[in-house]
Amino acid sequence: MNNGLSCGDKLLCFEIQCNGNRGGTHVIGANPNEVPHFWASGVVVDKVLERLVSRTIKLLKIDVEGHETSVFQGLDFNGPHLPENMIVECYPDLFPQAAACCDDLLQKGCQALTVEGQRVKNYHHLPDRNIWFRSLR
Repeated sequence: MNNGLSCGDKLLCFEIQCNGNRGGTHVIGANPNEVPHFWASGVVVDKVLERLVSRTIKLLKIDVEGHETSVFQGLDFNGPHLPENMIVECYPDLFPQAAACCDDLLQKGCQALTVEGQRVKNYHHLPDRNIWFRSLR
């Protein structure tokens, strides 16, 4: 069964790249009949973590092709399944909402570091195009 992380329990439509590369598969909203696609159930990340994890989560890596905001809307930042560390892909040139997502994580009590452990000064010059968010709670 295919599932996708989402802000709620709902159906998601995924576009398949013309070259068949599933690595570039991403959620689409309008006109799914105009491109190769498949449907999958969307699940809230907090529910996934609740089912799979019985202890503290040390690290969660998120790479959802620009849909990080939607995924994090499904995570209870005050709940028992908040990971201690999260690595989040950040391509602000490709995904305009990347900066807003990162700012939201900062407001929710996370510290932003590069994957090398340095403080993030801006979102455009990152090693490996990833940010390490460390929970401060």
